[in-house]
Order: sequence, then C-alpha cells, then structure tokens
Amino acid sequence: MGKLLTHTLRIPDNAADCFGRCRPGALLNICQETGNMHSIEIGYANDDLPEGFSWVLVKAFLRLERPLKRQEEITVSTWYRGSAGAQVYRDYDVYANGVRAGEVITSWIMFDLIRQRPVRPDIAKETDLIYTPPEPKTVIPSKPERPGETHEAGTRPVRYSDLDMNGHMNNIVYLDVVCDTLRLEEHAGVFLKSAEIHYVGQTLPGQTLELETGDLSDGRHYVSGAVSGKRSFEALAELGGL
Repeated sequence: MGKLLTHTLRIPDNAADCFGRCRPGALLNICQETGNMHSIEIGYANDDLPEGFSWVLVKAFLRLERPLKRQEEITVSTWYRGSAGAQVYRDYDVYANGVRAGEVITSWIMFDLIRQRPVRPDIAKETDLIYTPPEPKTVIPSKPERPGETHEAGTRPVRYSDLDMNGHMNNIVYLDVVCDTLRLEEHAGVFLKSAEIHYVGQTLPGQTLELETGDLSDGRHYVSGAVSGKRSFEALAELGGL
C-alpha cells in the first residue's frame, strides 16, 4: 500500500492578495510543490521521466471551507489515488489548526513533448503506490458546464512571468486569470470557495487569451479563455461569503 506525504509551512507574504488572504493560485502552487516532494519520494517526478517527457495537468478541482491568511500555518497532505487510462490522480487535504480547511484534486497525464501526444504512464501499473485515506475522495474533475449565455470579458496576453519550464502558461496562472476575470479585488466580503478547471490546450508566449464569462443557474460563474477562437481552458468558480 502506498503512503501519503505531509508538509507543514506558513503561508508566505508573497502568496497573499490585497486582503491578506492566500491567493487560490498560490495555494494550488503550494499543493503542487508538496505533490512534487511526494513524486520525488516515490520515483515519479519530472526528473525521473525519460528525456522529452513531462507531466501535464489536465484537470484541477479546489474547494475551501474558509479563506486562508498570510503567515497562517497549514499542513498539506498528498497521495497518489491511482490511474484511469492515461490519467493519474493526485489528491490533497489542507489543514489549519488541526481542522481541514480545503482540498485539491488533480488529474495529470504524461506528455510526449516531441510527438505532442499523451502516453500511458508506467505509474498506472504501480498499484502498490496507491494510498486510500480513511475518507477517500471520489470527485473526478470533468469538463465544466457552459451556460446558455456568455459575454466577452477582455483579453489576457501571455508574458514571461506566466510561463513554466515547458514554455507554456503555468497551470496555476489560469486560476489567477479566473480570479482576475471575476474581479475579486473589488469584493472584500467574498472568497473563492471552489473552482474546477479543465485545461484544453497550450497557451504560449506572445499569444493572447480571449476571455468570456457567464453565470449558471446554481450561482456558479463560468470563465473560459481561447486563442484565435481555439479554447485553452474552461472553469467554473463558486464564491462564498465571509
């Protein structure tokens, strides 16, 4: 049976937003760094892959019980849930003061950068690495529902600071884009309670995301971005009151 990895840290000041709360994108980044520690431990980090291959995030789901604050001590636990076809699932729990404050669920593929296609990862055969917590997660992030009516929400150019080591827009930046599109800086009394992102295509330096948004009947907000009419990501976000 596999095991989980637990990492305790204080939320740094550079992860805080204008209200002193941890930015959702920064929290996703903290979780992914913790996940990378675990991947190194079990031998499936990026540096363990054959040359020309990389892990690529294809779906992510984040849910918070409450916003986290700068310099708040949190503990992040992560584990390998298992695989379905070419997709690998990694789960996270985030605790503060011994109480679960949030969770993250991610789906990854191993991508052949030369042939530009996903491949079935070897970890899919390693059932002994699977960890099942006392309360296993069952959420499988899926393609966000698109509202019947959407409207343009501006554009977002891709810059140097947005890029990851593969030269594409870093996956955490998309969550920042969602928060920017919803203009969270104008709403001190709310926080991003949940977000589900479906990464559709690569976004490269010099390209510009054409954003659109809309509302669903259940109160969630739809945000998507496209480059020259070709979809790059779709997301659903739920806002909660403080």
